Amino acid sequence: ARYYTHSYFKILEQEPHVNKFYESMDLILNPEDVFTQLSQFLVKKMNYTVENMYYDTTTIHFFSKIDDLRKKGYGKTGPRGAPLVKVALTCTEDYLPLSYSVHPGNVSDIDCFKEYINLNADNLTKDKKILFFDAGCYSFDIITDLEQKGLIYVASTDITSYSLQGSPSLISINDHEWQIQEALYKNHRVITGYNMDHHLKAQQKIDYNINRVQQYALKVEVRNQKSKLNKIESLISSLKLKKVLTVLEREDSFEIEVHQENLEKKKEQAKLVVLMTNREGDTDFILSEYLRRGEVERAYHYIKSPLEAQPVNHEKESRIRSHFFLVMMGYLHLTALRLYLKQHYQIHLTLDNIIEELRFATCLAVEPKKDIIMIYAGKQTSWISTLIKDWKLPFINEEEDILKLRKDK
Repeated sequence: ARYYTHSYFKILEQEPHVNKFYESMDLILNPEDVFTQLSQFLVKKMNYTVENMYYDTTTIHFFSKIDDLRKKGYGKTGPRGAPLVKVALTCTEDYLPLSYSVHPGNVSDIDCFKEYINLNADNLTKDKKILFFDAGCYSFDIITDLEQKGLIYVASTDITSYSLQGSPSLISINDHEWQIQEALYKNHRVITGYNMDHHLKAQQKIDYNINRVQQYALKVEVRNQKSKLNKIESLISSLKLKKVLTVLEREDSFEIEVHQENLEKKKEQAKLVVLMTNREGDTDFILSEYLRRGEVERAYHYIKSPLEAQPVNHEKESRIRSHFFLVMMGYLHLTALRLYLKQHYQIHLTLDNIIEELRFATCLAVEPKKDIIMIYAGKQTSWISTLIKDWKLPFINEEEDILKLRKDK
């Protein structure tokens, strides 16, 4: 609605009431399936080859009341104990989203991943796509299941006991020096990598999570002490800090005790990126491909911030699912446009560039004598000029011209 107010649409059409937007959201059926089909259509249309698929999850909080979808969980953003929705996303190394799914906020990452595998195993196996995922979705049972289904995977793990093979080698990935080595764990191929900057970030993340638990213990509000204890211990378990933190119960509060010796061991173990895989190829190539998994985390940044997936206030589960569908459709088109410009015009833009230049632009479809004409109105930058010329789009940027168009229509 804010976008509509600042666009040329208000000149051509009467601004609809906000309730019309909400009512239209009730009409979107099976949004996740529709999105997957549209994404597959775009991939085929652009002759884009998908080899690597990166999977991750995030949580988004709500201010409205809890229903069957929204459950209390543990998110990094939003008020503590707020109702959350968990979103799982699969995308390519070029940000392009392939599928997404929405789950209650209290569902674990592993359970979301299991559901994804059960639904997509046949297609992943048939197309020989390589699935990348992090330690939050890792378990040895899942690895075994993937191998039985014939899937190729690269998984970040939290295992600490393995047999190193050969001497380490030094490689450069994105101007960072990595020390890598092959290893063996229960007859599975393991690749380990060490980089000083990565080690420092891993240590900072552990400290951040410890502080997060301590703050949560002070703020969480429940009816009784036992429920509060269970919630704190559940958060500690989800952050894999059970050996580092202990909850001490006081008269009317809880104290978080930190075991320094175990903390130092955990920080030492965190210095390595440990990957388990059944993929063939050089260790440096596999590690460099895994490190591109950050693209899916970057995708969540754009979904949450410029595209405003949060915070939202919907009173129906169907509208929550429709809301994510609309946000994901916007993200799909932005990433497809970025990829199209890169493939056909060798124009390399970030999503921030594209969003900023399209922020107050409007693309209008009019139908004089039933021949549809697309008209672009807005700031004409170099890459937009290229598309307008190649696609033969009429271009207008003055309100007088649009008013004339309305009269002609």
